[in-house]
Amino acid sequence: MGDMEWPKDPRASEQVITGLLSCMHPQLLRVDGSGGDGGRDAQLTGPHGVHVFETKSFTGRMAKGRREKVEKSLGRAALLNPVSGDVSVPIDLNPTEEKWFSSLQQRFSFPLSWRGATWIKARLAEHPAVRRVYFADHHAELGAPASGGRPKSHLTH
Repeated sequence: MGDMEWPKDPRASEQVITGLLSCMHPQLLRVDGSGGDGGRDAQLTGPHGVHVFETKSFTGRMAKGRREKVEKSLGRAALLNPVSGDVSVPIDLNPTEEKWFSSLQQRFSFPLSWRGATWIKARLAEHPAVRRVYFADHHAELGAPASGGRPKSHLTH
């Protein structure tokens, strides 16, 4: 799967990720952030406690301001005493960013996992219905050209 062109609307990008997570975890509870989401966009409650999911629509690099937004969200999520958390952002971390994210483990009492672009793309490949809903690439996915020969797609090859 090539690079994806994510929706321009940040809410739409986050809906792609939370829609994917909902397919992966049918018991997932989506948290509407219009009144504040408590540092999580979704949560999954299990026998050992709450697992929080924070999604961001960032593309490009994790600059200082973006890092601060993630840290602020995780700080609010920590108040829920989660057993674990995922941060899902369509960015694969570079070594500097990975060092930053690893440093967050010392700040928070719950284990964190980064779910970047490659992870998201792999999960979308496992859940093609999510791609059909959010991306106009179902013809390319099926190997059939859209009207006019070349597949209409938000993906670049």
